[in-house]
Amino acid sequence: SLAALTRLESLGANLFAEDNAGMPPLQHAVWAYRLQAVEYLVQLGSDPMRCNKNGKNSIEIAEEQGNPSLTGVILSAMLKRLLVQRNPRPSSPDSKGKDAAEASALRDLAATTPVALGAAVS
Repeated sequence: SLAALTRLESLGANLFAEDNAGMPPLQHAVWAYRLQAVEYLVQLGSDPMRCNKNGKNSIEIAEEQGNPSLTGVILSAMLKRLLVQRNPRPSSPDSKGKDAAEASALRDLAATTPVALGAAVS
């Protein structure tokens, strides 16, 4: 749960450590369908593209579960992290309501994520 993660973090736990199967906490949160924990871990810096010993990353795990909303949470959290890293200044939105920093971050996300982002990038 999110409360357990924040408590572990406050105690200095490594929230990026792998278990014996090579699964980091993010992948466990994806398997357990803990949306808030998934978003928190990605924003904290967990890498959704990191593969476990079976060669699966968090997005692939979410897709295998047939859960597009979970994939959306992961991609949204990745986008938020990109935007925060860029420290964007708000600009005028384009015709689709996206400002320049958001549009740029979406392009970067699409370029580094082997998932069809569909209308999010167009």
